[in-house]
Amino acid sequence: MLLRQDTQTKVMQKTAFTPLRRMLLVVFSLSFTFGLTNTPMLYAYRVLTCQEYYRHHKPYEGTGDQCAIPPIDVQTAKAVSFSERGRRWEQMRTS
Repeated sequence: MLLRQDTQTKVMQKTAFTPLRRMLLVVFSLSFTFGLTNTPMLYAYRVLTCQEYYRHHKPYEGTGDQCAIPPIDVQTAKAVSFSERGRRWEQMRTS
């Protein structure tokens, strides 16, 4: 032992964050930041898909959100999944 017993006990009492708590804090912060950046990206895909859909279809005549129809939701989901798959593929290729 490099430290005396009483000094070692004081050092251990000063650390409030155990390694497990530190790891949980890191995981939480990463998940939180990914959630913050993913939401605007999903919204951008949805808006772009909606604009493209109404270029080729008749104008929306109902009430509420014009983008809240199944064909636009399907195309948005496809665009997001292809985007994620493409990013993973690029990461694998460059590794």
